[in-house]
Amino acid sequence: MMMTPDLNDDSNQASTLATALASLTQANLTQANLIQAPVNNLKRKNFDTDDNETNDDDNHKITVSSLISTTLKSSSNCNNFKNAKSKPLVDQHLQFSGIKTRSQRAKAMLLLKSHVEKADESRPHDDLRNEECKDLIDSLNSEPVSMVHQDWLDAFDKFNAKQKMTALEKLLELCDHTHIKHVHNYIEPKLQRDYISELPRELILYLLTYIRPKDLFKLAQVSVYWNQIANDSILWKNICKKYRINMSILSDKCSVAESDSDAETDEAGSESRAKKLRSNRKTKIKTPCSYQFLNSYNPYKRAYLVDSNVTRNWCTRQLPPGIILKSHDEHVITCLKFDGKRVVSGSDDYTLKVWCAQTGKLLHTLTGHTGGVWASQLKDNIVVSGSTDRSVRVWDIEAGVCVHVLTGHTSTVRCLALDGHVCISGSRDSLLRVWDVETGQCMQVLRGHQAAVRCVCFDGKYVVSGSYDFTIRVWDPFTSDCIHILEGHINRVYSLLFDGSRIVSGSLDTTIIVWDVHSGGIIHKLTGHHSLTSGMQIRGDTLVSGNADSTVKIWSLKTGECLHTLSGCNKHMSAVTCLAFNDKFVVSSSDDGTVKLWNLETGEFIRNLLALDSGGRGGVVWRISMHKNKLVCAVGSRIGVEETKLILLDFDWPSTSQYNQPVISSGGQSRAHTSTRTSGLQQILSS
Repeated sequence: MMMTPDLNDDSNQASTLATALASLTQANLTQANLIQAPVNNLKRKNFDTDDNETNDDDNHKITVSSLISTTLKSSSNCNNFKNAKSKPLVDQHLQFSGIKTRSQRAKAMLLLKSHVEKADESRPHDDLRNEECKDLIDSLNSEPVSMVHQDWLDAFDKFNAKQKMTALEKLLELCDHTHIKHVHNYIEPKLQRDYISELPRELILYLLTYIRPKDLFKLAQVSVYWNQIANDSILWKNICKKYRINMSILSDKCSVAESDSDAETDEAGSESRAKKLRSNRKTKIKTPCSYQFLNSYNPYKRAYLVDSNVTRNWCTRQLPPGIILKSHDEHVITCLKFDGKRVVSGSDDYTLKVWCAQTGKLLHTLTGHTGGVWASQLKDNIVVSGSTDRSVRVWDIEAGVCVHVLTGHTSTVRCLALDGHVCISGSRDSLLRVWDVETGQCMQVLRGHQAAVRCVCFDGKYVVSGSYDFTIRVWDPFTSDCIHILEGHINRVYSLLFDGSRIVSGSLDTTIIVWDVHSGGIIHKLTGHHSLTSGMQIRGDTLVSGNADSTVKIWSLKTGECLHTLSGCNKHMSAVTCLAFNDKFVVSSSDDGTVKLWNLETGEFIRNLLALDSGGRGGVVWRISMHKNKLVCAVGSRIGVEETKLILLDFDWPSTSQYNQPVISSGGQSRAHTSTRTSGLQQILSS
């Protein structure tokens, strides 16, 4: 078997070249017999170099030099070399000498060039031979020899599919790793296909709903067509449904912009709305709506980006500096209501205070009660409050005045429910009264409970009340008839929820019972807590309960099972005082002075939203109230270690301008603390 010379070694290259030269001139040289023997010896030496690396390279070079000089002595030999530019002849002799690959052949040509130049320098007076050698070099440089002839390509083109496959397989078997890699790099781009563009658009949009939105933004950068697909409104509509994103998040942004526009009406005079919008575009007025940089032509994608930004604000980004509302001196905040625009706090200092949620400004201090305020309800511009002075008062918070004083109870008014213009009040005198807040008249008195009424709910049709007599009653408020008496608890009922068809009651007996309002039967009895259920919230088929045993539980109202218990190493260290939740998070407060954020779906602890320095030493978070992406916390202390105040946290940012965080005193004086936030686009892209 014939070996292929290794042309990486100079001596091997020289030996191979000598073999080629000897083969080219064998038919015409009279000294062929003299040359052939040294050539054979050199080839044998070359074959042995792989096993014996101690051969002397200089001896090879001297032998080759002498051989080349012998070969180039006569002009006839030069003519033979000149004629060697015939491609078939060159190919024949190079292949005969063992040179098969293109890289080996190129190196052989370079060696030939160098030896011919040396031969030319050794005979400077032989002009004819010199010119002939230069012609040979020029011919080799200008006409690189191809190992594949046109007739080969023509023959291959005539093969059938099977013959072509066989020919390619045989050809690849003759290639080394370098050639295989070259073929791979050449073929790979030709095998790439844009499968997305070949599928029906409806199928593409369906498949892309299984891709993470994060990856869709990368996909949109591939090509113009992929960008159009990745920005399709139907695709983002399905994504919003999948991730339960409420489109109202965009209406909130529009309402903010509209409210800002309304505030400018007095300055604009008779300028029309259309002119105002054109003017804003020209002057590029920045409104507090911080999402104007998003794509307005695709509302679903815009909704996802807004929701994603707000989620990062809740979970990972630095907590926003809150607006601190100092009020009620050192008294306890007993009730807290928040509708997104205004905060209403009631205290045992006999007053209620109304704050602007956007600026933190104290709007009104509502005075008139002669006892502590223990219950309140907020609806539009109406606030209804109940007090230990046994009265119910109706307030107009726009004007900050008391509209009606509703009397009739003989003990503390402990709970209130408001729907439309009808208000239900529950008292420690065991009665419930139905009031018309527009006229101030008592419409009905609901009698039946044997002890204090602690909690009440009203949906406009039914009144549901819970009492210290261990029962829950369902009433028709317009006829004063008691429809159902729900018995099942063995201790006082402290909390109630009512969604129109189901009643959820929490008791001091540690159980939570789910009732059917129409039949009065028990649907589920939820057990697992070990103390008083202090607070509950319901959303769809999900119930979240907070307990004095320092735990929060998430329940399924369909199956009645506990989905998660929010505890572990990050659990509250004292009784849970209040809670709130939305589609993604649960927020809980405690007597330990903390407000914690939890994942609703997994029950995992995310982080502390608030941790008082006085926590564990008397600092308490009494109440929290959440509206969309704003959270209000009422904090203080019963022993004076923490001043009484409200802390307003807004997670719906960034803003396009500077953001002021004033510290507001009870007198309405503000002490502004200004910090700069980066633009909304930077905040989203940086995450």
